[in-house]
Order: sequence, then C-alpha cells, then structure tokens
Amino acid sequence: MKNFSMQHKLHDTRHTFITKAKDAGINEYILKLIAGHAIEDITEKIYTHRTIENLQKEIIKIK
Repeated sequence: MKNFSMQHKLHDTRHTFITKAKDAGINEYILKLIAGHAIEDITEKIYTHRTIENLQKEIIKIK
C-alpha cells in the first residue's frame, strides 16, 4: 500500500467482492457460503448441498 500511496486494508477487498457479487446477481446463499457468513435459513443450511461447480457457476457472473 505504501508503494501506491494507498490506505486500504485487506478487509476492504471483502467489501468490494461482496458488492460486485451482489451487483452480478450471485445467489445470496452461495455468496454467504463463500464469505463465511452465517446462513439462518434451515432449508438452505441443513438440506441444501452446494458443490464446487455451484460456486464456480456463480463466481463467473462477476465481470
């Protein structure tokens, strides 16, 4: 950051990623899974099983 005279922190990248993901229409539950956030919906949390392919399909939506 010093080389570029910037004041950003590593955590700022999470804000950028999540904002871009929401703008791209990524599935809310997959976004929470990727970000490591809690999923409160019982059906999604317990009974839905996501694969790497599911995650990849959503990630490529980000331009």
